[in-house]
Amino acid sequence: MKIAWSKYAWKQFMLMLLAVLVNTLLEAQDNGQAAIQARHNTIYITIAKDISDKSFIAFTHKYNLKDIGLYQLLATGKKDSLEKLGWKISNPDNNNYIITKLFDANAPFKNPTDKMIFYAIPTPDTWRIVGDNRVIYGTNHFKNKKDFQRSNGVVEFELKGFTDAERVRLAGNFTNWQNDAFPMTKTERGWVVSVKLDPGAYYYKFIIDDNHWTTDPDNEIVENDGRGNMNSVYYIPNKIIRLDGYTEADAVYISGSFNNWAKDQLSLSKTKGGWEIPLYLEPGTHRYQFIVDGKALSLNEKDRRTASIGDTYLFKLKGFANAKRVALAGNFNDWNPEELWMKKTVDGWELPYALGPGNYQYKFIVDGNWMTDPAHTQIVDDGRGNRNSFLVVSPNYRFVLKGHRNAKNISVAGDFNDWQENVCEMKKENGEWIARVYLGRGKHRYRFVVDGEWILDPQNKLWEDAENGNLNSVVWME
Repeated sequence: MKIAWSKYAWKQFMLMLLAVLVNTLLEAQDNGQAAIQARHNTIYITIAKDISDKSFIAFTHKYNLKDIGLYQLLATGKKDSLEKLGWKISNPDNNNYIITKLFDANAPFKNPTDKMIFYAIPTPDTWRIVGDNRVIYGTNHFKNKKDFQRSNGVVEFELKGFTDAERVRLAGNFTNWQNDAFPMTKTERGWVVSVKLDPGAYYYKFIIDDNHWTTDPDNEIVENDGRGNMNSVYYIPNKIIRLDGYTEADAVYISGSFNNWAKDQLSLSKTKGGWEIPLYLEPGTHRYQFIVDGKALSLNEKDRRTASIGDTYLFKLKGFANAKRVALAGNFNDWNPEELWMKKTVDGWELPYALGPGNYQYKFIVDGNWMTDPAHTQIVDDGRGNRNSFLVVSPNYRFVLKGHRNAKNISVAGDFNDWQENVCEMKKENGEWIARVYLGRGKHRYRFVVDGEWILDPQNKLWEDAENGNLNSVVWME
């Protein structure tokens, strides 16, 4: 459901959400190295002093904790950034930090970071963050039926019951929500409507008698859109993964990078000649292996299979003719230096690799030496002392700044590029400054940097408070 949020309405929603959170118990673990809880009007963050870089980045990204000073505490032991924001720090067992803060659910936020924590909807553990996207897989789970019927790309949506209603409509991201909702036909057991859809992830609700919006009571998969709306989610597969043979096995599962290598989560169905599972996979390259009766068929990471979805990007490194081995690593393969080996060409090295739309960081590894791409000028600091090449694949949003004719250098910085100045440089086009980036679904904060001066987007009336009394422009992507 689409809602136009004013700054006041958004703040009221956040306060209401906070009131719910502080009176319930929320807990999330990240390999036992980090956790966040809310109970008795107090937020508790527990984090191991020796937490791995990978776990730290995943935890802070997942719960929107990047801006409160946790990295400074772990790297230097300094507490001042956290303490200035009202947090209390203790380390009772000398192995973990316990960081707490008291919240008053009915009082306005005193620090911008307070509401930043509660803006983010915790990302499920089965999702990976790649290219600023929640990389997901999709399988459908219904309570009282197998699935919606599908034939030749046509899906029959069904709502059981509600036979006393005068009319029911289907609304979703494929109908422009309420504006173009599909009328449903009454049957003996409920309501149905057929819709032609391509493979993908779809969000929907039923509208009963014009004013009652409801998720699908039979669909166990729901997702918050970031604005307080819960929607049912339906996946149309774009990949059928098969395993030939092993017909005597009792159970076969698939374990992959898309579900954090969980071994007993996705079961295959038996066929005449083997096993198969239909999946929806986001564009990109996905590694996987089969688990047959509890044993992995491939124990060697190099032998794991891959499923490539979507277009490929050709990574090139010119020169280095005398190098023995050159590899590619990035946030798209969890920075694994032993996986993506490049092939030698006449003038250098290259590797085609499937990448979905997004903003990526990567490096080349030449005979063990890590280096940025010398042919790529966009470089980003990951916040932990590493400088990486920055790549935008299939940009879907255009930032525009008018005026500033005499400016020498203008860029856009935001949460999509870790607020890095001069990474996403804007170019003059027809008298305007333009930058194209990829923005995932949800809320994004940004500012323009004009010859070193950070400014709001003068054409965007949507903004919010930031740290140190500053303001950030805000854009929502559906």
